[in-house]
Amino acid sequence: MVIIKTAQEFSDIRNNLKGQYELANDIDLSSFAKFTPIGDATTPFEGELDGKGFKITNLVIDSSSAIGLFGTIKSSLIQNLELKDVDILGSGSNVGCVAGISTLSTFSKIKTSGKVAAMQGNTGGLVGNFATGTIINCFTSMVENFAGRGNSGGLVGSSTTAARIEKSYSNGVGGANPQYGAHKAIIGSTASPVIANVYFNSGKATDTRGKALTDAQMKLKASFVGFSEDDWVFATGTYPDLLFPKEPEIPPTIETVEVASSIKEFYQSVKTVKNANIKTASVQSYVESFELESIVIAKATRVLTSSMEPFGVTTKVIIKEFPVYANVFAIENATEMSVIE
Repeated sequence: MVIIKTAQEFSDIRNNLKGQYELANDIDLSSFAKFTPIGDATTPFEGELDGKGFKITNLVIDSSSAIGLFGTIKSSLIQNLELKDVDILGSGSNVGCVAGISTLSTFSKIKTSGKVAAMQGNTGGLVGNFATGTIINCFTSMVENFAGRGNSGGLVGSSTTAARIEKSYSNGVGGANPQYGAHKAIIGSTASPVIANVYFNSGKATDTRGKALTDAQMKLKASFVGFSEDDWVFATGTYPDLLFPKEPEIPPTIETVEVASSIKEFYQSVKTVKNANIKTASVQSYVESFELESIVIAKATRVLTSSMEPFGVTTKVIIKEFPVYANVFAIENATEMSVIE
């Protein structure tokens, strides 16, 4: 798995079109005045990209045909990704936010916004030409999505009966040239893939595929039959948003260090210091010189009293053998000391 952290690293995906990639953070493509799509008809992208819920911004493309973040993809998986405020213009056909042409590929948990246009047709908010594959748990909010010669769709420009779209919606506005055919909410072409639990905002576009909802209905959880709360977030008065998977939290490392019987001597000394109300500097000097077997407490950075009975002192220290700050709890008659990262 290749971890992507920078715009240049993302662009370098084109050097290994069959690799597996993950985003480690948001990617700003503003360093590319005009981004070159990754993959083409001769050498398509055939790998995997997991956005991990991060977004790609400032994607600007001005080219010909089969363009998008990816030009042509085949047998690929693109998931957990947001493309925000894209600006894509193709003088030819097959233009989409994520991919210009896609076959045998899956798009899962992707959201897009911005504007995209193909002057010769097949314009899609996700994919320009979606031949075969699956779109699931995706949505688009295109503010401008038009085609010079028809086949303009909120999700895909053109498709076939071999494709499948499910649990997705379109909330975009089209501006197709009426001379060549109007923009459709879901699919620009007349061919119908398998449609299941797909919705669109009837106040912004129309379609015979999918279910039409008013703008008010688009903001109601009950309207989206088939949508799972494992994949979607429903908040009052807003459109559904994707729930991206979170990385599991790693619990803190806890090491237990056995100490000598002199812990009682250490406790008694700290107790004396506390009772005498000696300044922190004096406590630091004492702790710096104190040894417990082979462990040398090199520097005490903070000494605080706590509510432990009868006495307790929490000392934040650096221990030479452990390259971490630790909390050391000194308690009367203790037989061990917990070192907590």
